[in-house]
Amino acid sequence: MNVLLDDPSLPFHHQLCVEVGDTSYSKPKYLFANRPKSDLVSLVRVRSARAFHRKANPSARQPAHGHPAWYGAAFSLQDPQTWPAPDEIAHPP
Repeated sequence: MNVLLDDPSLPFHHQLCVEVGDTSYSKPKYLFANRPKSDLVSLVRVRSARAFHRKANPSARQPAHGHPAWYGAAFSLQDPQTWPAPDEIAHPP
């Protein structure tokens, strides 16, 4: 991926690019490797049983011993009770 995006001879060099992937590409190791690319948007399908975690709340009380929390509350795709409220809702005209 980097070889293509970093090649100045290609017509899409420094243009917004979108990659589409299946569940194999939704692994954190793959997604994290492409985060420095500000001109790359990744759309990947995830398993319906996948769970994500929100960011840890930095204002929450830190434990007296041990490492501060890395992850916040779980967000399970199978459990609508864990879904956060949407930031925005769009309605067709």
